Parts: sequence; structure tokens; C-alpha cells
Amino acid sequence: MKELDLGNDVVVSSHSYGGILTNSALDGLSRSERERDGKTTAVSKIAWVTSFILLVGVDLQTAIGGRADNWIISDANEIMIEKKDFLSMLYHDLDLEDAKYWLSNLRPHSFPTFLEGPRSAAYKMIPSAYLVCEDDRAIPKEGQDVHT
Repeated sequence: MKELDLGNDVVVSSHSYGGILTNSALDGLSRSERERDGKTTAVSKIAWVTSFILLVGVDLQTAIGGRADNWIISDANEIMIEKKDFLSMLYHDLDLEDAKYWLSNLRPHSFPTFLEGPRSAAYKMIPSAYLVCEDDRAIPKEGQDVHT
């Protein structure tokens, strides 16, 4: 919002789980909505990069067909995927030392966020482009086939 108020149009890039948040976060920031409010700048484009784009109200757990076998839910209600799976899922294209470094920096994710879907659909109001990453192993190519 700060950049918009400074007089700049903005392109938002969203990756992975961030796509769910982006759809809600950009509510009211499209060109038509901003002009209606007397503003001259807007979010002019969304660049989705291997991102989850869900229908309003559909949560991630439902979208992927339920809980995966390798999900570990802690007593603190955080989710983690078994680290051995992350090595091949997220870091398959790095040398082993770099992969181990990045693997050691992973932190748990709040599990309840997997049970909440977007409240709005920014992609319906803001022009969008989707970059399909064919070798992504967290969201396979078939899962990136967006039908909204």
C-alpha cells in the first residue's frame, strides 16, 4: 500500500503458499477498485510463480486431497514435513552441501493456516500471469494447472 500511496503502480509476485495469502491481501487494490476510491495507482499485475491459487473458501488441505502421510503436526499445532522428504522435494537441484545448509534453516509452519482458504480472489480483478515450473517437486506441474 505504501508504494501505491507514493504514486507507483505495483506488480506483486507470489510463490507457493504465498498465493493463498496474496488473493486476500490484494483485496481492494485493483485498478477499478482504486479508481473508484479516487486513487490513480494500483496493483497492475500479479506474477504467480509455482503458487497455490485456490477458490475462495477452499483451504489447502482440501485442495491437495487431505493430509499427506509425511506431515508431522506438533503439540504446538505447527506442521513440518519429514526432512528427508524436503531434501528431494525442495533441494533436488542443489549440491548436497548447499541442500543440507538450506534444510537446516527450515522452520515449522502453522498448521491452522492449512485449514483456511482465501477470503477473496484478486486474480479475478487484477491481470495475472502464472510461471509454471516444470521441475518443481513441491507443487508438481499438474498441480500448477490453474483453472479459475
